[in-house]
Amino acid sequence: MNRKELALEMFTKTNCAQSTLVALAGDQVDPNILQLVGSSFGGGIAQQGKTCGAVSGALMALGIKKGYTENASIEIKSEFYKKANCFINEFKADFGSDQCNELIKCDISDPKQKEKAKVEGVFINICPKFVAAAVHIMDKLIHNKLD
Repeated sequence: MNRKELALEMFTKTNCAQSTLVALAGDQVDPNILQLVGSSFGGGIAQQGKTCGAVSGALMALGIKKGYTENASIEIKSEFYKKANCFINEFKADFGSDQCNELIKCDISDPKQKEKAKVEGVFINICPKFVAAAVHIMDKLIHNKLD
């Protein structure tokens, strides 16, 4: 099973951030720990409709794979943020936004709109394409095939 398939399978049981993070970084960090870390990021950070959880999960995975620690040079930090921004820009070019509410066209922080989104199948039919794209873009970026 490739990373995208893993993310989509996981997304049926976890949130968008968890599934993306585990698919991209589960080979380096215990997947259960990654699920715990990603718990608050689903639905645009705690279901507030802000930054898409798939984007957040992919960016956390980038940190695990290519991130820096306290003693990193300015150059290393700069290169990391270049990669992170490359990912964000590619995602936004594909979908027009990286904000959950804009991507799914409803405010899931409003219980009535969230319920409407569930009934209309937004989380089953629309969100998986963001999960798949985030994994695809970040996988290329982590392996230096996108810059």
